[in-house]
Amino acid sequence: MFLTDYPWYMAAGCLLLGAMYAAVMYAIGPRQGLAKWLRWLLGLLRTAAVGTIALLLLSPATRRTHTEAVRPQVLIAQDASLSVAAGIDSAYRCPLIDHQHAGYDILLETFGDSTATDIGTLLSHHRTDPLAAVVLITDGLHNRGPSPMAAAQTYGIPIHCIGLGDTTPRRDAALMSLRANRIAMQGSTIAVEVTATARLLSGHKSLLTVTDSAGRQLHRQEILYDGDLFSQTFALQLPAETAGLQRFAMRLQPVEGELTEANNTVAF
Repeated sequence: MFLTDYPWYMAAGCLLLGAMYAAVMYAIGPRQGLAKWLRWLLGLLRTAAVGTIALLLLSPATRRTHTEAVRPQVLIAQDASLSVAAGIDSAYRCPLIDHQHAGYDILLETFGDSTATDIGTLLSHHRTDPLAAVVLITDGLHNRGPSPMAAAQTYGIPIHCIGLGDTTPRRDAALMSLRANRIAMQGSTIAVEVTATARLLSGHKSLLTVTDSAGRQLHRQEILYDGDLFSQTFALQLPAETAGLQRFAMRLQPVEGELTEANNTVAF
């Protein structure tokens, strides 16, 4: 189907223009001894040629519909974070399914690492896939990225959860969702925003520090964890003193008894 931004009568006018041009050439103008049938044939060809050229000036576009059948998929995602590996039921004792089920394509994926578990980003990444269901094999200890509940509500398909590892909440603090301007003018400041979270550390204190590549401390701030589920976003301004690529390290001082200290430091 041909589409254009102009109204339909503009296309009709193009054909009329071709017909008028042909009439001037072969009906009103000199006939040069041409037979009648030849004049009609040449007139039709001239009408088609001139009308087509005029239509092309309207910048038409074509629309084509393509339909492709895609087999539904089932996403099986297994948590490979430290909290699962450290539990009684490690990921190595629960191997993933490695075959295709009749009528479905099985997508196998692992998520999480030694520093964090990000279930929300996993679900958001597969939102546009033709999924029929999602199977999450995890301990549910989510500590990075968007909310898994918010991501799951946009799916509209079943999400089945299989408990794995030690689901007992552990003491832990982490730096999450760090955002910083990539470009700054020399002599200005670099805006940095970071979210610090802590679980089961109510009443404890920590220090948030930022150092540059030379080891100089650019920021120091004391944090009081005022609840078992602590989360607070900090906005910092770091000096851009020298030209060129700058490297910084942000550290959240560990508290005794934390599950891991690997998620207490972020380099940017």
